[in-house]
Amino acid sequence: MRWLSNRRPRWIALAGICAAGATLLTGAPMQAAIASGGGDGCNPNRSNNYLHYYFDGADSQNVGGTPGGVYASIRNYSPFVAGPNQGAPSNDDVSEWVMLDVQPASDDKYVQIGWIERPGGLRNTFVEWSFGPGKFYDDYYSPYAINSTQSYAVYFQPTENLMYGVAVNGNLVQRVADTDRPNDAQIYAEIHTQASQVPGGTADPSGKVAQVSAAHVWPTAGSSKGWQNFDGVTGAAGASWLGIAPGAGTSGVNSWRTWDKACKT
Repeated sequence: MRWLSNRRPRWIALAGICAAGATLLTGAPMQAAIASGGGDGCNPNRSNNYLHYYFDGADSQNVGGTPGGVYASIRNYSPFVAGPNQGAPSNDDVSEWVMLDVQPASDDKYVQIGWIERPGGLRNTFVEWSFGPGKFYDDYYSPYAINSTQSYAVYFQPTENLMYGVAVNGNLVQRVADTDRPNDAQIYAEIHTQASQVPGGTADPSGKVAQVSAAHVWPTAGSSKGWQNFDGVTGAAGASWLGIAPGAGTSGVNSWRTWDKACKT
């Protein structure tokens, strides 16, 4: 299923590229997962300011021009997602993803994969890609269990007609043909209104931490360098209630956790 999305990501300034024989996952309608209504998180009780975008995560500093891929293990946290009761649209969402993109940001070109949750606990694995401003698309797949950890990957194959691919746990999800080479790699949690919860709480119990780990990039597409550490610089863009450790502005990170300072869990 492919359709024009209401999601508008904004920008902040696998041993070997996935094998041809990887298992292709089939698409599925959007569906509820094990928990509903924000299974891990809390309502931060902030006023709605949709469409104001907030990002919490890291941008790689280890990209040598055209990256060949990015991957990381991301816990499928279940945050509180604002809906009509908070003044937000019923189709808004919170997500966390890995992405290869084209800078400058105004180009609005990227390919990303991760988890997504909408109001009422509607969860999916999602793939989103954009060919430029207003030319973005989403595909949705069955969700993984809340609090399970999956390895999400985006890779770029310059010798195959500038083909991108996305994978979960080494299994190919789909391919995306584009005409542009990426020059950046990012891994972020994303919300579109302060009425939603950034994944994580200040005192998350074991097993419910909103965490990214084992982040890697293939720093130069077509090279034999192989997978290298992500070596990201952390960022928590837009508000003082965004939490991240190591703290915002820390460089050389390959693992981090995020949280919403309004929420303990």
